[in-house]
Amino acid sequence: MSNKLKFYTIIFSALLSSILFFYIYIYNTDLKSINIFKNYHVTPLSQIKQNSNSNLEEMDRNKIGEDMLIVNLQEMKISTVKSGEITKTFDIVSKGKPGSYYETPAGNYEVKGKFGNKFSNLGAVYMPYSMQFYGNFFIHGIPYHTDGTRVATSYSGGCIRLTDDDAKEIYEFSKVSTRVLILNSNISNHTYTNQNDTKSFDQEKTKNILTVLTALEILNQEKYITFNNKKVQIKDLNKYILENNLEAKNIILNQIGEDNFKGKELEKLIAIGIYDSNFNAESDRESLINYIQNNKSYILTLLN
Repeated sequence: MSNKLKFYTIIFSALLSSILFFYIYIYNTDLKSINIFKNYHVTPLSQIKQNSNSNLEEMDRNKIGEDMLIVNLQEMKISTVKSGEITKTFDIVSKGKPGSYYETPAGNYEVKGKFGNKFSNLGAVYMPYSMQFYGNFFIHGIPYHTDGTRVATSYSGGCIRLTDDDAKEIYEFSKVSTRVLILNSNISNHTYTNQNDTKSFDQEKTKNILTVLTALEILNQEKYITFNNKKVQIKDLNKYILENNLEAKNIILNQIGEDNFKGKELEKLIAIGIYDSNFNAESDRESLINYIQNNKSYILTLLN
């Protein structure tokens, strides 16, 4: 056999081996994804189209197998996942009250920032081992007041609260950009009695719902502002926004600037699997209504 032929034979064999290894890796990765996330019905990457409409559990499709956190608000558990394997599961001490405007939001987020001992202006407390994942919401240890007094563990303003030891371990595991998949199946007792058919939610009404949803999660709802020549709290504007009151909407948008607020709206939509902020498709409008019924039913009480 000539040297040239030997060379091509070696190259071909190496290429064939690489293809076989890649196939085995992808096949095993898909099986691993099914096995690890079977409780959450996550569809393997190879079976999902990039721009397909997807439910909350499918939102992890682009990062199956990465290091991440999975939060189950119904079971009150948070798990660390390393290289596709659930490595440890911790108990959640408390979460935002279901049905409240500060209910802990489900969705597909990521760690936006890490703070060893963040001071919360909303609660006037220190939050050890804090990790922000969206707006006013963090994963953290047991908060304490400036005098050192611990906050009652039964209460949470919406954050995912852990013991200090567990929070520290998760804090050290995580980095900025670590995926945080928050699952919830809280079926609300609140229903929209005036118009149960989601077809009645046109684009404008759905956009207003998104504005309220975003405002609830990124703004201090207890802050006082002036509206209709009266001193009211931010949360008092929500019902007016749902009625398409432009003054109320402008006040909300200007709290952080319209462009920043719209960016937060888009971030929220992506977190729940919606990619069209104009809600041209009825299916997207229905997805948002389903989301608030299961995860932010407080808004439904304002619609009635």
